[in-house]
Amino acid sequence: MKNWLAEYIGNIKDPLYAVIMDVLAKVNPDEILEVYKDMGMPKISESNMEFLMDMMKKFELDKKLEQKGKEEGKEEEREKGRKEKAELLIEQLRKKFNGLPENYENKIENLSNDKIKAIGVDIFDIEKIEDLERYF
Repeated sequence: MKNWLAEYIGNIKDPLYAVIMDVLAKVNPDEILEVYKDMGMPKISESNMEFLMDMMKKFELDKKLEQKGKEEGKEEEREKGRKEKAELLIEQLRKKFNGLPENYENKIENLSNDKIKAIGVDIFDIEKIEDLERYF
């Protein structure tokens, strides 16, 4: 449960209302609206309705922020994986050619996943360092 909601629930004087808010905090806001639609027009005071709407907006914002965080985390992981593949490929090319010029290392570090994979697949066909130019 979100900290702000736990604090709010803890401060509510009416125990029944606190229980209702605790339950609402654990369900999807869209499900709450569906229940209200099925019930017809709810008899909720204006202040409670404002609170419920505000709470649902905060839940929606929390969901969006959580999703954004997941997406950013995935992108960071993809980038980390790409860098690790590039490092491995550089090590393999260093070994194959007894060294690798720094400008080639820099180019490889900036390649896309697809290009890194292509070099990795073709590594046995690459006969000289200059053959790498076709991937840049």
